[in-house]
Amino acid sequence: MVVAFLSWPTMMQAIDDDTLAKIDTAPTVKGDEADVISVFSDLYDNQIGVSLGTAITSKGGDICSKMISTKTDYFIYINDIKDDSQGIIFAEPVNTTEFDVISFDLYALNGGENGIRPRIKLIDADGKSVVTTKDRAFPSGFKAVQDTWCTWQANIYDLLDDAGDNIDRTRIKAIWLFDHYGNRSFFLDNLLFKKSTEDAVMNNLSVMAPTPKAAAEDVLPVFSEYYAGTVGATIETVSGSVVCRRIVTSKFGSKDFILYVENSSGGDKNRIKFKTPVDASIYDTLYVDVYPFSSSGGDNGLRPRLYMEDESQSASGGGSSTTKTVMLNKLGKAPYNKWTTYAISVQEIIDNQSKKSAINAIKKFWIFDNDGGTRTMFFDNIYFKKADGKMLVNDEPVTITSETLAGLTDVTLNGHVTKNVVSLLNAAGLTSMDLTGTTSIASGLLPQYTNCLVYAANHTGLSKNEIIDGTCASLELQDDTQHGFHAPTAFTATVAQLKRTFSAAGIYSFVAPFDVTDIPAGITARQFVGIGEGKVTFAKIDALTANQPYLIEVESSGEYTFEASSVSVPVTTPGESDAVDGYVFTAVMTPTAAGEITGSYVLDADGSGFVKAKATTRVGSMRAYLKALDAPEARLSILFDDDNTTGISKTQETTASQHVYYNLNGQRVEKPTKGLYIQNSRKVVIK
Repeated sequence: MVVAFLSWPTMMQAIDDDTLAKIDTAPTVKGDEADVISVFSDLYDNQIGVSLGTAITSKGGDICSKMISTKTDYFIYINDIKDDSQGIIFAEPVNTTEFDVISFDLYALNGGENGIRPRIKLIDADGKSVVTTKDRAFPSGFKAVQDTWCTWQANIYDLLDDAGDNIDRTRIKAIWLFDHYGNRSFFLDNLLFKKSTEDAVMNNLSVMAPTPKAAAEDVLPVFSEYYAGTVGATIETVSGSVVCRRIVTSKFGSKDFILYVENSSGGDKNRIKFKTPVDASIYDTLYVDVYPFSSSGGDNGLRPRLYMEDESQSASGGGSSTTKTVMLNKLGKAPYNKWTTYAISVQEIIDNQSKKSAINAIKKFWIFDNDGGTRTMFFDNIYFKKADGKMLVNDEPVTITSETLAGLTDVTLNGHVTKNVVSLLNAAGLTSMDLTGTTSIASGLLPQYTNCLVYAANHTGLSKNEIIDGTCASLELQDDTQHGFHAPTAFTATVAQLKRTFSAAGIYSFVAPFDVTDIPAGITARQFVGIGEGKVTFAKIDALTANQPYLIEVESSGEYTFEASSVSVPVTTPGESDAVDGYVFTAVMTPTAAGEITGSYVLDADGSGFVKAKATTRVGSMRAYLKALDAPEARLSILFDDDNTTGISKTQETTASQHVYYNLNGQRVEKPTKGLYIQNSRKVVIK
């Protein structure tokens, strides 16, 4: 049962007036109300409202009042309590996340110089709790000497590191108060949650730690507020030595936490313990930011050291014979009063041990000073990071940058495809990426060129054009004259589509990278069969072969889709027709450069014939041109030789007039209606 006291002045006093008369005012001085949560204090008007557990009454304890000057002050009296059954229950759960310190004033009524070692227990709204050890306070080894007011305080983060549950600091419901020895009596006043006032510590720090540049999914954070999901679960001290006495809140930002270490000479006195063993085997580098402090400054600095311990040693209780160690001083001293970032090769950590570190089951870190354990320093941003992968150029590994990618169309990578590498690949305009030999691939892969093929061992997050184990679930290609198409390795597409938009009815060159057995309605396809008397002859076909050049006749403008199912996509090799009198109809899968096909023929803009390529002429991807060993004709017309069902050849000469009409102003007309037009250089009337 919880007894709610509505009016404290009416409570009975369990202490005689003579005892109360000798007590002075508690030492805590009122501060800014915005910086505290007042649990029990007459200094603050924002007192949260409490009720007292029944155990305090059963032990004869009570809330006592005393006239101090003209003000009535109230104390909590705790007598002969060793367990955690006595405490203060909040009227409503309290959010303490913005407060770093819990403190109270204590007046010991007995104990002599041995004093009292108070302990507290925090309980959240779900009943989870954490209780302090007898030594958990600062300054270290705190004792409240008899007949003297003392101020006890502890960093809340230290309290959370003691044995107990992972309590919810947003919903603290109660605080139990008791004496470690269980045979002491004392008064308690000014029980507060406070924002850290350890300015003497924080003022030693002149600047924030450098912001890590690595993307979150490329790192395994041990201790860093910059990354969510930090694995460093517990800041521990053992053997009664409060070496790492708190995580202080940086004055540069309420959400930036810094690990503060002083007078630490190693051993197992200062460590970060993970909730579960951490697998760092896929990471290449360990980063640590260190800020040594010295009032005299100087560049001599200090030598920080770091130990790592794997799960097997932790389970067996330790032992120097199996300790896995890396000494950061191998990389040089850290100058005083500035941040130094250490980058340590994980392989070096492994190779440096007499017994190889179980890098896939790291359980603890130790951080300390290698210069006699007399120095003070800050730590931040301890994390493992994946190294950027390399690409192979002529079988040699090359660092991936925008400069090294420039001009490349197809790349093969190994190592980690980090966020940085993903960004570079996306912007590179590649036609294919081979990622099958990579260790990991960060999210966000989305090549700038929509027809880029990505070969991978596992799903990369792409919804199209991803080939895994020789199969592409969805090959979706868009017509693009500016970029090439290249499949360096053959694969099977479960569904394959190539979409192309035609601005008008007419004749166009065309190449598909996969077989098309069902030509879209409204399109007639023809292949090159001969040439003579200034005319290029093409014959109708019913299916398209991958990488081969064709002419297609489109009945009307619009987007057409060439598609196939369960189709093989061969290695991209631009096809050619059989040579006829020195002429070869040639497919283009990579856009030609200016001047590359000078002397050959390209389809005229209106599709009426072939004209000689100029020095500036370019042919786009998935198009075709007529290669000529000798090109005496300035222009070649097109002749369609289509087989009818009777088997009799029908010769049909096509010129500009056959498919194109112009009005009397010389403007091309897509769909002529009734009127007078120009066709084949003659006036015609459509009625």
